[in-house]
Amino acid sequence: GQLKGIKEYINFAAIATIPFVLFAFLFSFIAYPFCVLLFKWYAAFFGIYLFILVIIVNRRPRIEDLKNNE
Repeated sequence: GQLKGIKEYINFAAIATIPFVLFAFLFSFIAYPFCVLLFKWYAAFFGIYLFILVIIVNRRPRIEDLKNNE
């Protein structure tokens, strides 16, 4: 649901980076030139990815709010 504090945003970003790091790690063994390009643009790709995820999460109601409305 909606993120409310800086701690929630940091935790969300830490969890969201796991698939990105795994993808980069796996491709570092397969195609080195692609990996160099990926790490060069990692911050930009991750920023866009995180921005989209935060928008998706913030559109949903918090679980606590759903429980209170029942």
